[in-house]
Order: sequence, then C-alpha cells, then structure tokens
Amino acid sequence: MPRSRARFSSIILTDTQKARWSGYLYGAMLLVCAALWGFLMIYDYVPLISYVGLFLLGAGNALICRRLPRSTPLDVNILALLLLLPVSLALSHNRELSLVKVHGVLLSITLFCILVNFLANLKRLKWAILALAATAVLLSVLGFFGADWSSGDWALPAKLLASLPLPLTAIHQFTASGGIHVNTIGGTLALFAPLLISLLLDRGAYRRAFLRKHPRAKLFTILYKFMIAAGTALVFFMLILTQSRGALLGTMCGVFILLVWKDRRFLFIIPILVVALLVGIWVFADGDPARFFLLLDTYSNPEGNTLQIRIEYWKNTLYLIQDLPITGAGIGTYGKVFHDIYPFATPLAIVRPLFYAHNMYLAVAADMGLPALVIYLALFSSFFTMTLMAIRKARSIVKTLLRGLLCGMSAHMVYGLMDNYMLGEKLGFSVWLFFAVCTAIYIHRETLVHYYSEQPGEALNTTPRLFRQVARSRLRDLWWNVGAWLVISVIGISFILPHPLISLVITVSGGTLLGIVMTRRFELQYQGEHARPEARTSP
Repeated sequence: MPRSRARFSSIILTDTQKARWSGYLYGAMLLVCAALWGFLMIYDYVPLISYVGLFLLGAGNALICRRLPRSTPLDVNILALLLLLPVSLALSHNRELSLVKVHGVLLSITLFCILVNFLANLKRLKWAILALAATAVLLSVLGFFGADWSSGDWALPAKLLASLPLPLTAIHQFTASGGIHVNTIGGTLALFAPLLISLLLDRGAYRRAFLRKHPRAKLFTILYKFMIAAGTALVFFMLILTQSRGALLGTMCGVFILLVWKDRRFLFIIPILVVALLVGIWVFADGDPARFFLLLDTYSNPEGNTLQIRIEYWKNTLYLIQDLPITGAGIGTYGKVFHDIYPFATPLAIVRPLFYAHNMYLAVAADMGLPALVIYLALFSSFFTMTLMAIRKARSIVKTLLRGLLCGMSAHMVYGLMDNYMLGEKLGFSVWLFFAVCTAIYIHRETLVHYYSEQPGEALNTTPRLFRQVARSRLRDLWWNVGAWLVISVIGISFILPHPLISLVITVSGGTLLGIVMTRRFELQYQGEHARPEARTSP
C-alpha cells in the first residue's frame, strides 16, 4: 500500500469512535447553550459570534460523522417559525423588546437540535433524566430567589426572602428586567411536576435500566429516589408559593392524567369531585353556582375579579389580532402596544405597563399573527402524536419518561388557557427540552431498545439512487406541509374581521390537525425508507 494511502487510512475513525467524538462535540455545544442562557438572563441579549461558534461545532460534528443531523416531524414547523422571526422583528412595535424574545427562540431551537441528535441511546438518556430532575430543582431555587414576588397575590414569599440573612437574596437582580414574574415560574414548574411524579413512581424501572449490573445499585437507587422525591417536594412547594391558579389547575390536570394512565381506578376521583363541588355550592353560596365561582375567583384578591379582568384582556387581545392578523404587533410587544396605541386599554396599562394577554395562544397570535399560531399549535400536536407513537415500543424507563413528558406538557397547555407563557420567554427553554427529549426518543426508538449501545443505530445506505429517492420524497412532503400551513392560515385570516371567534376556531383546530398529519406523514416516510432492503446497512 502506498505510504499516503496508509497514512490516510490510519486517521479514518470507526463508527464507535465517531459516536464518541460526536458525543463530545454535542456535550460542548450543550455547555455553550447553558452559558448563553445565563448570559441572556443577565444582559437580555446573546452575542452574535456565539451562534457562529455553535454552527461551526455542528458543522464539525457533521464532518466527523459524515452524516447530516436527523430529520424530525417538527422540522417544517421550526423552519416556518424561523422564517417568521425576522418578519416579526422588522415590523415590531418595539424592536428592543422583540430582540430579547428572538434570542430566546433561537437559543431554544438550537438546544432542541442539539439534544435530538445527542440522545441517540439509552446511556445518554440516563443523563437526560437526571438533567431534567436537576433542571426542575434549579428552576425552583432560581424561582424562589429571583421571582418578583410583588407581582403575586401572597406576601409570605417576600417575607421569607427578606428574613434570610444570605447573599442569595440578591438573585432577584439576576435578570436584566429585575425579577421573574411568579406566573412564569408557575407555568414552568407545572411542566416538571407530573414528570417528577412519573419518575418517582417508576416501579424500579430506573434501577433495571441503568443500575442492574452496578455493584452499588442499592445505594445509587436510594440516592436517585431521594433526589426525585426532594425535587418533587420543592416543585410543589414553589407552585403553592406562586399562587398561580393557572399553574395549579394545570398541575392537577397533568397529575390526574398520569394517575389514571397508571391505574384506571383513579377515575373514581371524578364523581367524588363532582359531589364535593355540589356540596361546596350549597354550603358556601346557598346553592348559587355563580356566587360560588365568584368566591373562588376573588378568594386571594377581594378587591378585584380575576376572571373578569382576564376576559377584558382577552377581548382587548382580539382587537389587536383583528388589526394585525398576518404579522402581529411584534414578538414580545403586547403590553407596549396597548400602552402606546390603544386608548381603551390605558387604565390597565397605567397599573401594569407591560401587562400580558393571560392566554398563551392568544398571545402568540397577537405577537406574530395567526400563521404563527398555526405553527405553534402544530408543534404541540406533533409532540403528543410522537409521544403516543413512541410509547408503543418503549421499554419501562422510556415509557415512564414519556408518560411524564406528555402529562407535564398537558399541564403546561392547561396553564396556558389562563396565563401567558410568551414565545421566546427566558424560561421557555423548558418547553423545548420536553420537545427535544420526546423527539429524540421517537427518532431513535430503534436504538433505545438496546440498553448500552454505543452505535448510533442503523443508517440509510446513501447510494446516489436512494439519496435521490429520499430527497424527492422529503421535498414533496415539505411542499405539502408548507401548502397546508398556508391554506389554514389564509382561511383563518379571512374570517378575522367579521367573525374573530370563528377565525380562532379554524386556526386552532387547523394547527392541531396539521401537527398530527405532519407526524403521520413523517412516520409513513420513515417506515418506507427503512423498509427497503437495499437501504439498510449496519453501522
């Protein structure tokens, strides 16, 4: 063999070495993302050079592995969202406010792409589970010391914080805006509460998956259970402190779905709750349901009516959506727009100049238009569809994790009906964590069957003929998805002036259906590509 060829063959990496180096690079990218998130929390922006660095790390990873990142059912939705961001920023009512949200979205999508390709086997999924639990604890601690408790309905957290003779009390200045809204903290923790309960009630799945051959399996299992139990207690303690009724309602719904999923006998809670409700109406409101619900609505704030205020916010938001149905007022500018432009919202704006829509879905439409709401809802429906598909082949620990992810996202979506988790929120990366872990399990579900596989799984044989077939198929799928998105958006926009509620119903139902159809089409394409005998090759 010539010397040059021998030297070249000596530097060719094996598949195991490629997977190992790929893991190192993805790990480095995750550390960079964590550092950039901290930078965004403090300074409200991210240096542009950091995105270049992340791109170079990703390109280096692709060159080492000689394969592009895995495609997912969310790719079209993410691409459409990325295309809408510069439009929203260019037409924004306040670019300074919008730019913070744009950085939040870009970092979240970057984190999603990294995690989907990093979590390729069960060994790495173990660290994802531990990282999710640690993130819940970190966000709870950050929420306690960094929350703007003056925006809440309960004075106890502020008194507790003031009584602590610790330098940690200065963390409330950690964010550039001087504190995190308590409802934002509640909506974030509502994601993690059902997940932690699912992990806590895993019936030994974690030990069987990761510690069955470990010499100190019993000790590490106890430590793991203690960490999950302590994290669960801390999350629920913080949820109670926030007094966010949307977060508490969402958490109860998510936990109830989880318990019924594990044991159908929990369905008997429903008639018990109905009886308790009827008794409460009779005892506290003399049988008047309207009076009873008014008491519930004003129990923490006797001077105001929370539900009526929210209804007023929703009506005002509809006016804004009717005025700017295509592009919205600009991501993150909802409160500023009403403060500057709409005279009927002035009393609200004086009390809270940067108030928000108190509805996650209306807020997206007001910020970025109805086409963005279609995409946003398609992301969630794709998430639920992927979870239900992946759970069919999942082993015990993966099934436990998927249940927790689905119930946590359900809790977050219920919370979004009453409160506002704005797109691009600094803590919004938590939602994309759930998207990423679920998508990774769905994409790599064949590999996750094997416990400690270092290999990235079976790959497609990239012959020119097969590559052209796959490229044509995916291009047709892309055009179909984009066309369906545009059709739904146009139909929804066409009804916004005469019938805004009909417009919202079309947009919401169309976006939800679009995500389901996109995922089903991706699944058929995925199965077709891997069913060809000539397409399969050992890693």
